[in-house]
Amino acid sequence: MSQFQHVTIPKGDLIQVRDGKLQVGNHPIIGKLRGDGIGLDIFPAAEAVVDAAVDKAYGGKRKIAWCPVYCGLEGLNRYGEVLPQESIDAITHLKVAIKGPFTTPIGEETHVCLHCAHQQYQGGACEKCGKQDGVAKRFRSINVGLRQKMDLYACVRPVRYFEGVPAPNRYAQQVDFILFRENTEDVYAGHDFASGATRWPPRSSAT
Repeated sequence: MSQFQHVTIPKGDLIQVRDGKLQVGNHPIIGKLRGDGIGLDIFPAAEAVVDAAVDKAYGGKRKIAWCPVYCGLEGLNRYGEVLPQESIDAITHLKVAIKGPFTTPIGEETHVCLHCAHQQYQGGACEKCGKQDGVAKRFRSINVGLRQKMDLYACVRPVRYFEGVPAPNRYAQQVDFILFRENTEDVYAGHDFASGATRWPPRSSAT
């Protein structure tokens, strides 16, 4: 197994890709990024649900080996940055990872608390929740950063009806389609320009 500074690869089956297809063993190693804020609370619950579903589906013959990977608050506490290169390398090594929600700064403040998402104009303790270890300098979206660094250009979302599940629409049983959402271009590309500009890149004063 590859060695990382903070990421410890657990015992299990490393997912491989052969001839364009995933090769998954009975104990696949899957990265988990808990996120920050509410993610720290909801990811453990989601993990328990997934583990129970796998156990129910395979009668105990298969089990996920979860591998913690650190971004956001956990990345800040371990590496001093919210999107460490080691985390990108670890996800690439593992092939598959599941993430919780990450805080995305909005507005004009220079710092954001990754515990409660409060934004402020100085570092140190959070002015809202009072915690000392979660205030980071303003950064671009971690979600977008992951997509761009790993070329995750498409968000693929299957939508289908499951028999026996209540649904508000009249013909729910006919719902079976896949949504493809572009993830790295357009507004996600990060080509910002001044308010009022009508083209990109803006014309220089010499032209």
